[in-house]
Amino acid sequence: MKTPLFTAICLLALIRVPGLASDPFSTELYLLAREPGKNLVLSPFSVSAAMAMVHAGARGATRGEIAKALRFDLEGEKLDARYRDLSTQLPDAKNYDLRSANALWAHKDFPVAPAFVSLCRSYYTAPLETVDFAQPDAARLRINSWVEEATARRIRELLPPGSVDPLSRLVLTNAIHFHGKWATPFRRESTKPGPFRTLQGESVTVPMMAHSGSFRYAETGTAQMLELPYAGGRMAMLLLLPRDATGLEALEKSLPDGLPAGAASRPVAVKLPKFQFTTSLPLTNLLNQMGIKAAFDAARADFSGISTADGLALTAVLHKAFIEVNEEGTEAAAATGAIIGVTSFIEPVAFTANRPFLFLIRHAATGTVLFAGRVADPR
Repeated sequence: MKTPLFTAICLLALIRVPGLASDPFSTELYLLAREPGKNLVLSPFSVSAAMAMVHAGARGATRGEIAKALRFDLEGEKLDARYRDLSTQLPDAKNYDLRSANALWAHKDFPVAPAFVSLCRSYYTAPLETVDFAQPDAARLRINSWVEEATARRIRELLPPGSVDPLSRLVLTNAIHFHGKWATPFRRESTKPGPFRTLQGESVTVPMMAHSGSFRYAETGTAQMLELPYAGGRMAMLLLLPRDATGLEALEKSLPDGLPAGAASRPVAVKLPKFQFTTSLPLTNLLNQMGIKAAFDAARADFSGISTADGLALTAVLHKAFIEVNEEGTEAAAATGAIIGVTSFIEPVAFTANRPFLFLIRHAATGTVLFAGRVADPR
């Protein structure tokens, strides 16, 4: 009996979604991925884009479960065309560096359906590369090397030892790297040690950036919301700061998809910690909880759109994301900008992120949230 296995590996990719909270898949994935007291950065769009390629090769109930869990609202090539179109809308070489890459890695003797290869090449710009999974470590190192190069070495060891083996037949990779500067950078000399209260209730000292200017701002009874624009006017980071140091979980359960319609620019005195971290997420169990079950069961999985080989099933879906926020801007996130101007004096509101907070990095024109996460401890 043949038992070839199919492995999907996701990194950072994109999908058009109006906003994190208005997209149930993104919200559910974020809430399932949280761990008590820990920082988090992830790209729901990476997972969604990789699973869109898996969906393209799935049939029957396998395809239906993926579509339902990912909340795909388009079928067939219309869905694939959405990714293709988005990949042309997001880059802006004049204002920020945004590079994405995709690839299929097939075992040297694995018969991949020509129609599937053509679809992935046409809509995802994903070339077909051959590797020898009979030598799994060599194959793994080659794929990891490609990922490192595609992400300016920010994502390393995406595939840990043992993640592929001689039974692996295909690995799908999505990679994205972004580097953009704030529309108005923070001054390095203004960065001073300051207190931050972690989710564990501990008061720690971290480097706090400081800047005053005019920004889009809104507030509710339980949270402050601030939009920090990137250069170019097309990207921004949305910061969601609970008023209470213990209010992060309540805020997460009611995530907004952006600033309220009535939000307006006003003077804000911003204090924001510098932070940098990486999150690794094995997503198999999370996707199971979201309803993708047949794809991981060799007895039920139907990937006949990928190959005529028997016994294909997903064996793992891995995700890894990186973010760095400093005085100059953000790396591994998208970029946009905003005009800062004050025509009359208004007392600046204080936005001091000295307690756990959420961040979203959004593309203004499409509303796409490229990254989402939480800062529980900037250290």
